[in-house]
Amino acid sequence: MSDTYDDPLAGYGQWRPLSSSNLDAYKFDPESRELLIQFHGGRIYRYYNIDQSLADGLGSASSPGGYFHANLRGAPFTRE
Repeated sequence: MSDTYDDPLAGYGQWRPLSSSNLDAYKFDPESRELLIQFHGGRIYRYYNIDQSLADGLGSASSPGGYFHANLRGAPFTRE
C-alpha cells in the first residue's frame, strides 16, 4: 500500500490499510454510511448504506478479502 493517495474524497478521513492480496485500504464516513475501498491497482469503489459494524469488521478481519466477499459483495456501489 502506498503511504499517499490521490484522494478526491479527503473529507472522509484517513485511509486505513488492509493486509490483503486484493484490497489495499478503506475509509468509512459514519454520517453518510459510505464505505470506500481501494483495491490493488488503484481502483476505488464507494459502497452505500453500510453499517459501522461492517466497516469495523472489514478493518479487523484476519482475511479482509474473505470478509468483503462474505459481507459486502453485492452491496450497492459506484466506481470512482
